[in-house]
Amino acid sequence: MRSYPHRDDYYMIVLITAGEATVSVDFKDLVISAGEAVLVSPAQIHAPSAATGGVEGWLLAIASEHFSEQEAELAARYSLNPAAVRLSRDDAADAETLFDILTRHSGSYPVAIPLAESIKQIILHSLSAGAARRDDRYVSIVVRLKELLAGNLVREKKPSAYAAMLNLSPVYLNEAVRAVTGKSAGSFIRGQIVLRAKRQLVYTSLSAQEIAFDLGYDDYAYFSRMFRKETGLSPTQYRKTSKNTSNS
Repeated sequence: MRSYPHRDDYYMIVLITAGEATVSVDFKDLVISAGEAVLVSPAQIHAPSAATGGVEGWLLAIASEHFSEQEAELAARYSLNPAAVRLSRDDAADAETLFDILTRHSGSYPVAIPLAESIKQIILHSLSAGAARRDDRYVSIVVRLKELLAGNLVREKKPSAYAAMLNLSPVYLNEAVRAVTGKSAGSFIRGQIVLRAKRQLVYTSLSAQEIAFDLGYDDYAYFSRMFRKETGLSPTQYRKTSKNTSNS
């Protein structure tokens, strides 16, 4: 894993087998101990931030086309509240064995693909089993909301508009989002705006003003105030802080 914040166009499984590691995923620190795993989805900014106790583990990159629609849905649900997931003792042992075999056969595509698929299934099973039980209808609504935001956020930021797209009342949308994320629909949408801005501040060389315009804000001062309210820093301060952290 590269040591600086970056994003990839594939899924990545991180399994820790010894020690403890901290990985930043979309600016949230996830602590992973031996026997635990996390899944990083495409486009999420990530980087290792700390490691203790002689950390050892495995990384597996999987192209998006190797995730079925149902698997991508599970990954999307997990990404709403990502956290390290503990594997059962048998699953952890099986995953380690498969990783070891995969390493020895990495040059043989016909052998490597089924091994990687088996590892993926073990991890996804653990993610599914370890997921907090919520109202499935609410989770589906929030996943769909994130999908709509991905394509419409630049031109539409009102919760009521997304409620209409989802054929829901604004009150019900707010209820669903709060049940899953602990935030109101408006706060969740602002969080997605700020997350996209953070990604561009860290990952691109666009100016803060260009990023604001790219996100649909003609008034940079308004965007900067909103960003500061959410993060405690202006966009330019956030970029400088991120660079200083990455270089330290």
